[in-house]
Amino acid sequence: MEFYEALSQYYDDIIPLGKLQINFLQKMFSGKEKILDLACGTGNYALALEEMGYKTFGLDIDEKMVLKAKEKEKGK
Repeated sequence: MEFYEALSQYYDDIIPLGKLQINFLQKMFSGKEKILDLACGTGNYALALEEMGYKTFGLDIDEKMVLKAKEKEKGK
């Protein structure tokens, strides 16, 4: 778990939110209401999809990643 704890500090720089990825996910989830984001990291994709009207749930093995995702959600 130490690896993921260290990664959480740099996760958004290493795995940025991408327009192509969002377009792909939006196409794949067309007609769906709820999305489960497994290994959600810091929540970038779950939060972006939530802004588009989907009900999203994010899960990650690392507590620090989940805490960062919750902080982002509160900031919106």
